[in-house]
Amino acid sequence: MTLLFYYVYGTFKLAVIAQQIYARFVKGYTRDRRFAAFNHFVRALGIIAAGSIERGKI
Repeated sequence: MTLLFYYVYGTFKLAVIAQQIYARFVKGYTRDRRFAAFNHFVRALGIIAAGSIERGKI
């Protein structure tokens, strides 16, 4: 159970970082087009974390 917690928590932390980068892109603070699709990355990380929680394993 402990490993699952840290896996999901790490996934959440990555999603937060990606969301912050995406928000900076949307607000125009960065113009790097690679960040334009980070909203999809954030969603995928959420799906991965939720799936791990539902299955009870990584």
